[in-house]
Amino acid sequence: MNDGKTCLLWSDIWVDSIPKLKFPELFPFAKSKTITVAEASTENLQNLFHLPLSEEAYPQFLQLQMLLHSAQPTEEKDIWGYIWGSNFFSSSKTYKHLSGHLQVHAAFSWLWKSSCQSKHKVFFWFILKNKLNTRGTLRRRNMELESYSCVVFSVIAKWKNPSSISSSAKKISSSVALLQSKNGPLSQSAG
Repeated sequence: MNDGKTCLLWSDIWVDSIPKLKFPELFPFAKSKTITVAEASTENLQNLFHLPLSEEAYPQFLQLQMLLHSAQPTEEKDIWGYIWGSNFFSSSKTYKHLSGHLQVHAAFSWLWKSSCQSKHKVFFWFILKNKLNTRGTLRRRNMELESYSCVVFSVIAKWKNPSSISSSAKKISSSVALLQSKNGPLSQSAG
């Protein structure tokens, strides 16, 4: 900031942070939300606020008063720059600033670095984000289906109930049990 004629008192970063965020209790008392720093420094500071101030706002008022007195306006015009300290625009730096730093689970990094086909990556990404359209999520979104019962879970339920297992399923089950007794659990051998 140089002369402060184009720098807004409440919305621009002319101190270490945005004043309306730095002084949240004082900001609602401001008469003008669009006053410049130059206008505020020439006015009597009490005329800029609806009085009386609250007990929480008064210490912030004193801090703002000290900041305005310590700001040394010059005769040069204000020079605008970007928050990353350069006068040149960069879309990648803008994106990083707007999105912030997000903590991403390691599974997402592993997924996108994997050598799977893109359609598989997207499918597993939907699963990780819990956005896969299952019958349960479609029901919550009020989508009408013929049946909301899941075919896979109904088959598993039948396997858990031995009276409903057919003779061919019993043969398959006994074959799997025989393989497991000879070679150990299938999950260990399938790498």
